[in-house]
Amino acid sequence: MDTKFFQGSIFKITAKHSGKVLDIPSEKMKDDNAPLQQWNYGDGINQKFLIFPVDDVGRYFVIASLASGKVIHIPNFSISESEPVVQYSWSGGDNQLFELNPVSGQSNTFYIRAKHSGKILDISGESKDNGAKVLQYKSDGGDNERFIIEKVGDVTIDGVNKVQAILSQPAAADPSEFPALTSPQKPQSSRNWKPVGKPFLLPYFMVNDNNPAWQVQNSPYYLLSREVCYTLNDQYFTYNNTASEQEYEVTIRAGFTTEESENFSKTTGLEVANTLEQTIGAKVGAETKIPGFGKVSGEVSSETSFSLTASASLSLGYSTSTSLSRHNEQEIRRLVKCQPYTSLAGWTQTSRFTLLRLDGSRLKTWEVLEGGVFIDDIKIPQ
Repeated sequence: MDTKFFQGSIFKITAKHSGKVLDIPSEKMKDDNAPLQQWNYGDGINQKFLIFPVDDVGRYFVIASLASGKVIHIPNFSISESEPVVQYSWSGGDNQLFELNPVSGQSNTFYIRAKHSGKILDISGESKDNGAKVLQYKSDGGDNERFIIEKVGDVTIDGVNKVQAILSQPAAADPSEFPALTSPQKPQSSRNWKPVGKPFLLPYFMVNDNNPAWQVQNSPYYLLSREVCYTLNDQYFTYNNTASEQEYEVTIRAGFTTEESENFSKTTGLEVANTLEQTIGAKVGAETKIPGFGKVSGEVSSETSFSLTASASLSLGYSTSTSLSRHNEQEIRRLVKCQPYTSLAGWTQTSRFTLLRLDGSRLKTWEVLEGGVFIDDIKIPQ
């Protein structure tokens, strides 16, 4: 499924059998556990939703209320039929992820299927009344299980759909050329930052900033960008004006420190130190805390925790989907050999990550030393 249809737009969701829309009761629209119901469409903020893909292929989505920033949720990971559907604060569980299965031959019409149970959203008793509750139920193919998702607005900043603008911009090529030696003398080291890849659109519920009700209305997406620079590492510069080969060992520390890793994960919800591997797919207690997700109970979703990190890694110009998640701190040792009458220099690559709100205001910046070393040498005239 093309996920671009959902990104940067605001939707109403209409029950096909009744023509009424999904609605959060206005007197409860800011509350956890407020029920999801159907109602006549009145252009209310409590009848508008944002839909966020959590992977590149559009397998699972988060459906968020524009009124509160809370997300559609099946209580207690219930797999029971007739379980009422509610809104709740983001926690990252499979009971907040949904498939949008297209109905054949019906434009923009979907079955909305809960990931954890495989059951679909259903208007209770095929009712056409205002206030009829939304339940999860096994599919029987009725029109009360089919929902038309229609765009009713855009997420705009100064009149521009910034999300679609980001999606349509080309990726910046990796500036892989480091400064070559032009003379045997030690070169000046300067930090010339260049963008790489393209900014990654991070859903607001992943980001630790303000509160969800403010975020969903002011910055439903955040932009995570990456720049790189090459810096001459003093340990790697050798001026060997002798007839003998010189050999020495260089040690550098690359990656995020534990403190930096925790700060990055807490702020962005992305995983950079593989600390989730022991938790994913396992049953966890009510007090378990995961960076970016808070307290989680039930079965933690690998899609929720890792898919966005994998997508971010590729968007930010890394060659693999796991590159970003492997930025835990490591010590790198390398044996360097400098030939006779040769000047040798080594450059290290640093990445700078910047997290921006949709209006361009900066929330946070991090720098991390990458693991690679880029070597160049030049002969010393005799």
